[in-house]
Amino acid sequence: MGETNICLGLSVRGYLSSSGASMEEDYQELLKPFFSFLYANPSVLFSFAFSSTLLLFLEKEHPESLEILRELYVRRQLEFMGSAYHDPMLPLLFPTDRTSQIEKMNSMIRSLLGKRPRGMVLPGSVWDYSLVTSLSSCGMEYVFLDSTLVPSSSRSFYPLITGGMGKSLKVLCVHSGLAPDFDGGEEPAAWLSRIQKSVSRSPAVSGGGDDSPVVAVTFDLPAFRKFFTSPFFDYVKGSFTEPDDGKYQGVRFTLPQLYLKSARTFIPAYIPAGMNWSMARWSRKPFESCENRSRFPLTVYDYLNCYKSSGCLYDRMMYISMVLAQGHGGDKIQKKLAKEKLWEAQGIENYVSLPSGLPASSERRQEAFRLLNEAELIIRQEGTQRASIVSYDYNRDGLGEYVCSMRNLRLVITRLAAQIVELDNISKGCNYASSLSRIAAFDGKDDGYTRGFFTDHFFASGAIDGYSISLDAGTDVFSKILFDEKKLDSRRNEILLSSRVCLPGSSAPVELLKKYTVLDDGLSIQYILRNDGDEPLLGTFVVESNFAQTCFSKKAGFQYSCELVLDGETRVLDTQSPFRSDGHVSALRITDLHDKMQFNFEPNEEAGFIADTIVFRRPDAYNSISEDSRTLVTSFFWNVDLPSGMSVEKNINFSVTSVRSRKKNSSPSL
Repeated sequence: MGETNICLGLSVRGYLSSSGASMEEDYQELLKPFFSFLYANPSVLFSFAFSSTLLLFLEKEHPESLEILRELYVRRQLEFMGSAYHDPMLPLLFPTDRTSQIEKMNSMIRSLLGKRPRGMVLPGSVWDYSLVTSLSSCGMEYVFLDSTLVPSSSRSFYPLITGGMGKSLKVLCVHSGLAPDFDGGEEPAAWLSRIQKSVSRSPAVSGGGDDSPVVAVTFDLPAFRKFFTSPFFDYVKGSFTEPDDGKYQGVRFTLPQLYLKSARTFIPAYIPAGMNWSMARWSRKPFESCENRSRFPLTVYDYLNCYKSSGCLYDRMMYISMVLAQGHGGDKIQKKLAKEKLWEAQGIENYVSLPSGLPASSERRQEAFRLLNEAELIIRQEGTQRASIVSYDYNRDGLGEYVCSMRNLRLVITRLAAQIVELDNISKGCNYASSLSRIAAFDGKDDGYTRGFFTDHFFASGAIDGYSISLDAGTDVFSKILFDEKKLDSRRNEILLSSRVCLPGSSAPVELLKKYTVLDDGLSIQYILRNDGDEPLLGTFVVESNFAQTCFSKKAGFQYSCELVLDGETRVLDTQSPFRSDGHVSALRITDLHDKMQFNFEPNEEAGFIADTIVFRRPDAYNSISEDSRTLVTSFFWNVDLPSGMSVEKNINFSVTSVRSRKKNSSPSL
């Protein structure tokens, strides 16, 4: 076994500052001094993986830094890693989107720095075997992957090689456990000694004694700040300026491509789909770090299944991808603009908060929804879209969902709870149904169901009092049960769903029929509740709709206002305070003050009404618990006294208009 090669690198994916500083502050305090140091020390070798965001910033604000980097590149002092332009999780994309984003980033690096990259860094080490073909077709010779993705039988300190379909790809493992321990008081010499001991304990590889193992250690921006300002950096610097010094015996710092050119030992390996531990550990239970005791690695699909809000964004992204992929002809410029919006929405930080690996904030997801809705608006020929329904397995649950495309709206109705789980405003670019559900660890209680639009509950007599205080469905079954499809009439744009259940504490069956009629700018919802038991059915029937926060400007305050017609008079509510009326409500208008949209509800008969705002708290990118978003909860309710064998019908008309068109389209009741 030869000397140990160590490849040091800085990876700035997307842009995430270690202290909330601006990009300019991080450049002045960290990147500029480091570039100057490299320029003054030609023997120091380092690799970089910069995002398109940072490169565009340097091009615009500090073009002199790019001149320095180009010269360092010519010296072969630096190596730049490639990536996809908007840092997506590549396995989630169609192959055409993968290669297009990679080539766009390659062209940018070649234009700004003079040479296209040969190696690549994957954000979060989100990997799938199908990437071999995509990366190879883009001229990539090797990729960095977290060592935890590699099966133990193939894990070593030599480069791996994996291949398929006539293509091969070299893999350099990033050993995050061998990074310097800044906070534990580790000495620099002890760090190098720890690396050498780890290498010496790895299994020997047959085939020649001149082979040299390799250890890749990469830093994100916060970790690199510590490294650059610590004794570790001064110590490592000596390995370049004093290479013959005895204290560096057995260690050589190098660049990935420089090492691979002379390497003779490659370990053939099949690397299954997976991702790095910072993400994988959260993929078993929401917001609970768990050890993976399975034989199989956790994948990004496990992550999306664990966090429904991120999974919902993925479903929307795939829908736009399919529409663009299936489109033939049309305006090429418009399609290109739509693809740019799609690619930007595919960035990893819209799904995952780095470096913690927890889900992205609601603000990031809504920004991605806006981009996707803008892409669909570009695709559509505005003014010609009429209401239509398509049924297919939209959200990967094995059941058919109903995707309803209207003039300015797009709805997704699920058979689970027969509710609307996506309500996209195409013209304004947001998803009003992207509400969270409460989690006891952060919000004091668990909801136990998805908060959508037209979510139904049935409570026993008197239980509505507890609901009005807690907004908790409790043991209700309609919000958690799977409805059956009775009829889908695409010509009339009607969906009829039914559920037959026994309510908690009763053995008597109750049937709920729910019919959606999709209109150009809204819906008509018909409910038929039938008592099939032998005893009278007493209780309260509730229809709940949840308006997710889509504007996160602190200056603007909470974005919704609420007006209702109570006893024939219009009343304005304070949406930050709970409100309840036990009857005489005939109409409701919710106004989005930010995007200037109005949502009008008109029940066919007067109802009771409950409104309140829920604040959701979640861990942020650095695991600090803070407010993530808010949801305005509005619920109509009716008291039910239903004899055996009888049924009761309720109807709600729901329409969406812009504030500018209120005078023309306003409800007569308001």
